[in-house]
Amino acid sequence: MDLSFLKDIFHNQFVRYIFAAFAGALVLYLRNRVRRLEYVVHHERIASSSIDPIFGSIQATWQGNPVSNLYTSRVELTNDTSRDFSEVIFKVYSGDTILLTERTEIIGTPRIVEWSPAFKQLMFVQPGGTPTQQQYDIYNKSREYKLPVFNRGQKIAMTYLTAIPPSASGPGVWVDIEHKGIKVEYIPPGPRIHGVPQKAAIGFGLAISAVTFLIFGMYSPDPWLTAFVCIFVGLFAQSIGAIVYRVLKLLKAIVLH
Repeated sequence: MDLSFLKDIFHNQFVRYIFAAFAGALVLYLRNRVRRLEYVVHHERIASSSIDPIFGSIQATWQGNPVSNLYTSRVELTNDTSRDFSEVIFKVYSGDTILLTERTEIIGTPRIVEWSPAFKQLMFVQPGGTPTQQQYDIYNKSREYKLPVFNRGQKIAMTYLTAIPPSASGPGVWVDIEHKGIKVEYIPPGPRIHGVPQKAAIGFGLAISAVTFLIFGMYSPDPWLTAFVCIFVGLFAQSIGAIVYRVLKLLKAIVLH
């Protein structure tokens, strides 16, 4: 197999200039871009009410009040960026889903995620008193938390008991954040390739397949070598894409450290 064409490509001065310019622009973009914190939400039904006049009825209740469908909803927010953040305030909210009890944790530590001072004040009830209707309405639709420190690689979780009306297809719980240089992105639950979301692995795999085809198609003098390499990359495109994705994330963390 004659691979000398690869040497010619790497020694081409124009190609080196293009690569250097691209690498410099990429580093500058990564240093100045807004960081994305990814979150996923998992819902699991634990009870439902049904009325059957023949075989009997089942009724789920919460504090004596009947509910049609009862779920546990777990929100996981991850700092998968290359930076540590401080004084992060974020909100978990819903639409027609009712948020009931909650349990929070900073995964891997004995600490919990606490309400923000403003939300604590909003939900404050005098000893012996009862919440107002406005407090009930806010509590059943949202929570606001404050993280004094959110280190890179750290993950937090908030688990709620949730209820939905009979007309709803399922619970809906989301995260919002207002912090300089940060935004959140919802990641739908789905299959993963070597720990990488399948969509990202396929995207990187297809891009690598296209680049491989162009390089070997334009410069390789051996059509059998071109066919073999392209078939190999195509067959393992998802795995190759997942590996490249993880390597690029590692390089990003090193470069932007």
